Amino acid sequence: MDGDGHRVYFYPHYCLNIALYNLQRPELVQLYSVLNGEVLSPEHPAHNFFIGRHNRHWETICSMNWLLPEGVDEERFYNLYTLAMSTMDGLQYRWLCDDSFNLLEERMNIPDIIFPPSVWGGFADPSERENAITPGKCLLPLTLSARQ
Repeated sequence: MDGDGHRVYFYPHYCLNIALYNLQRPELVQLYSVLNGEVLSPEHPAHNFFIGRHNRHWETICSMNWLLPEGVDEERFYNLYTLAMSTMDGLQYRWLCDDSFNLLEERMNIPDIIFPPSVWGGFADPSERENAITPGKCLLPLTLSARQ
């Protein structure tokens, strides 16, 4: 929360939380991965559900107050969301196939590529904004929803 009580979210931190969450549920990640392959067939009963999953998740993402760097509009954020989720899926497939693959370690190597500090500095993690979260400091104007 910012100094005015607005709940704001940090997308790079959110992506890391997904990895941490999934690390605790390898069986569910494996089930999802297997189903994701099986539903490629339009005849599969879950085909339409999986096709629409990306867009349904995007609608949820869009409803949140993301703290984003200047220049990251909704189109660019959608592209970033697609890249980050696709990267996570790929890392999870490797993790499921190779016992020696450390999902968290590999995930920790990615942020500087997808979320370069030169752009995302101060927008990647709540701890980067601790000094800004003081009485009178409103972060809402820095969110995507406030820009639209």
